[in-house]
Amino acid sequence: MTEKSIRADIVEAIEGVNHAGKVYDHIPWSSTWDVHLDKFKTRINGYVNAFRGFTVSLTSMTQTGEILTTDTERAVRAYQYAIRGYHAISEDDDSENDFLEVVLDVITALDGLNISSYPRPLAQLEYNPAEVGGVLCHVAEITMDDIREQVDC
Repeated sequence: MTEKSIRADIVEAIEGVNHAGKVYDHIPWSSTWDVHLDKFKTRINGYVNAFRGFTVSLTSMTQTGEILTTDTERAVRAYQYAIRGYHAISEDDDSENDFLEVVLDVITALDGLNISSYPRPLAQLEYNPAEVGGVLCHVAEITMDDIREQVDC
C-alpha cells in the first residue's frame, strides 16, 4: 500500500461513520476563519449548519532498510497520522456525549482497517474543548502510529 492509499482508506472509514460530518484528507487552508468554518458546516440531526468534521494528516514518517538478498533491498516506511475531529459545543443539547459517541465510532472504524501487514495500528485519543475561529468546540485528536508500507529498492 502507498501512503496515498493508506490515507484514502482512513478517510473512507471515517466517512462511513454516521454523523461524522465533513472529512478532509488534509488540513484545509482558508484565507479567513469564516471561510474555514464554512468548510465544516453540515446537516446533522436536523441542524442545517452544524459545525462538525474530521481532518487526516501525516505527522511523521520514518524509513528503515532491509537487505533481502545480495541483490535485493527494500525499505519499510512507518507512518503516523493525526485524525482531528471538531464539533461546536452547544448548551441546548448533550454535544459532548454526542460527539464522543461519534469519535468512538470513528476509532472502531479505524480499528477495522486492514492497512498494514504488520500489527494493527495503535489509536490514542485526546479529547478537549478548544476555540476554533471564535467557536468553542469539542476537539478530538486520534493518533495512529506505526502504519507500514514496504517499498522495493
